[in-house]
Amino acid sequence: TYNKGLLLVGPFSKGEALVQFLKKSNLKPKKIIFIDNKLYHVERVEKALAGSSIPYFGRRHGFADSKIASMDKAIVDLQHKYFFGEPLSNEDAKKLISK
Repeated sequence: TYNKGLLLVGPFSKGEALVQFLKKSNLKPKKIIFIDNKLYHVERVEKALAGSSIPYFGRRHGFADSKIASMDKAIVDLQHKYFFGEPLSNEDAKKLISK
C-alpha cells in the first residue's frame, strides 16, 4: 500500500518490495529515507538499493526496545489471538492464562 510517500509492504521483503514498487510506479525519488525497528530490514533495503543511483539514508530506531523487553510474552501471544476481534485487556489476558 502506498500513500503520500509511505509504502507499507506487510510481511514481504522491504528491500525487494521497494525496488519493485519503484520500477512499477515509475517514480524517481531524490532520496530514500528508511526507518525501522529491525536492523535487518534497514540492511536489506540498503542492499536492494545498492545498484541504484538514489541516495539512501537508513536508520534502525530502537525507542520501543525497553518496552518490548518488559512485555509478558504469554499476554502478548493471547492478545494477538484477539487482534481482529474485541481487544483483550492485560487483566483479562492474565485471568485467561491463569485458568
